Amino acid sequence: MNIRPILLGCGLMLVTAASANDQQAFEAAYKAYGEAVAAQQFHAALEPAAEARRIGESLYADDPETTATLVFNHGFVLGKANRHDEAYRTLKRARKLMREAFGDGAKEMLNVELALLGSAPSNAVRRYMRQALKLAATHHPGDSKLIGDVKLQGGLRLWGQDSVSLLEQAAQAYEAAGDERGYALGEFWIGKKHFVNRNYRRVPEHLNAAIEALPEGHHLALMAHAHLVEVHEELGQSDRATKHCLAIGRTKPWTGNDDYLPLFKRAPEYPRSAATRDLEGFVLLEFTVDEMGFVRKPTVVDSKGGKVFPRPAREAAKEFRYAPRLVDGKAVPVPEVRNRIVFMMRPGG
Repeated sequence: MNIRPILLGCGLMLVTAASANDQQAFEAAYKAYGEAVAAQQFHAALEPAAEARRIGESLYADDPETTATLVFNHGFVLGKANRHDEAYRTLKRARKLMREAFGDGAKEMLNVELALLGSAPSNAVRRYMRQALKLAATHHPGDSKLIGDVKLQGGLRLWGQDSVSLLEQAAQAYEAAGDERGYALGEFWIGKKHFVNRNYRRVPEHLNAAIEALPEGHHLALMAHAHLVEVHEELGQSDRATKHCLAIGRTKPWTGNDDYLPLFKRAPEYPRSAATRDLEGFVLLEFTVDEMGFVRKPTVVDSKGGKVFPRPAREAAKEFRYAPRLVDGKAVPVPEVRNRIVFMMRPGG
């Protein structure tokens, strides 16, 4: 969400000559803060924001709009630096001061509610989201992108709850605004939510929509492809998973066999005879990954724990899926790939 700090206008004048040193220190701190925020270096903005607030609250004690803005800016960068407990306390104070300075329904309050939405504890998120939506409707009527921003942020903050409805509303708002990137984000997070909840049949529609709307190679597109590999394998649709294996292979540069890891890997069946005796071990396999990302001819290179582990290890490896290696745009087999499968009893198992 593109929340911006409320930058003070130029021309803050000295009240008395005695405050000249404070004014100079304030201007230096505020300039450093503004430059850091413009460069999105929010950790670097923390100290000058706090310093500008400290000096400014004294220097402009009779100017409630300025002091309220300085408190807000400090809270804003605390939130951007992921110091959310401090940000929430600071922003609540900023909210009180901004209301007193500008009025409860003033347009300046929107940024405060949006910042609070990002840093508030989960039990307060809905309250700030409602306030932000109310102010957005008042001061930015018809701005579907802004509505999408608020609902996307709310849906992500309420992730552990039933956030799908909010995420769907965000995607619809972005689509209405013609915001392709926002729409892609909304669809991605809807698909991600279903993926995390193992509602696999509901995942492809949304992650495929996100992939279509995102630039090729975008990190979220790659994540969507990887999730879809797992989804289709879990649904027994290996042929559909292949498309996404190939898409990742086309995008990610080849870094050699040592860094070659499966996109999908199901845990092997633990041999009952080993489990009843609390036996543990590992199997190191070597195999070829074919042009479609399937494992071919897994063989045992090393093992520990007895003869019961190699067979389930080989069977598990046959279900691995990899991103194929591409040479001059063509998928090629990758021989001598190794993977170590560990058999370990769960604590208390």
